[in-house]
Amino acid sequence: MEQKDEIILININGTDRPGVTAALTEILAKNNAVILDIGQADIHNNLSLGILFQSSEGNSGDILKELLFKSYELDVNIRFNPISEEAYNQWVSMQGKNRYIITILGRKLTARQIAGVTRIVADQDMNIDDIKRLTGRIPLDENARTPKASVEFSVRGTPRDKEQMKADFMKLSAEQEMDISFSGRKHVPTHAPPDLLRYGFDTDRDGSDRRTGYPDRCWRSSESHYRSGHAGRNRLL
Repeated sequence: MEQKDEIILININGTDRPGVTAALTEILAKNNAVILDIGQADIHNNLSLGILFQSSEGNSGDILKELLFKSYELDVNIRFNPISEEAYNQWVSMQGKNRYIITILGRKLTARQIAGVTRIVADQDMNIDDIKRLTGRIPLDENARTPKASVEFSVRGTPRDKEQMKADFMKLSAEQEMDISFSGRKHVPTHAPPDLLRYGFDTDRDGSDRRTGYPDRCWRSSESHYRSGHAGRNRLL
């Protein structure tokens, strides 16, 4: 009798140390599992790792048992969540949606700034896929801080009202004394080279791909803002 495949999402969190990801993925490798998605973040030496994998029904029990023992040995927490084929296919179908990059930059970043940006995104029915800190770790001593702090949001979906979204970003930028850059990455093909996936592209009228160079424009605009004041904000959107 042919065995069915199972799709399982595992979430691991705990103190980060060298070898945690290697030890867990080696268990998957030994059992010939297929990794469908993986993501990892580290905040203040606290690891958050997610792995979505596919395995035969006969192997999945042994895999989960080994992962559980290994996580205890590594002193990390692990959770298992089975994913139905229907739910997985629905998730895959969402990858054709438009992607946008939102970058905020200020002398320091506050919860009000982050909350303001994420509320605007939510009000447009868009979803945040990824958040990255682009600048260095922030020391508690303000005198030792760099003059800028920046965070990048990767969001997915189609804005309900793109012009209103830009206007809301402009207003928030003025109120919270920060720069906000909003750039589109529309339908990036899966075969695109890595730098194209990172920087995004626009499609020219002749159908050819043109790299946007978005991050460079963002930083130049932000530097200009700090030299020229609020007048520079109009160039960001």
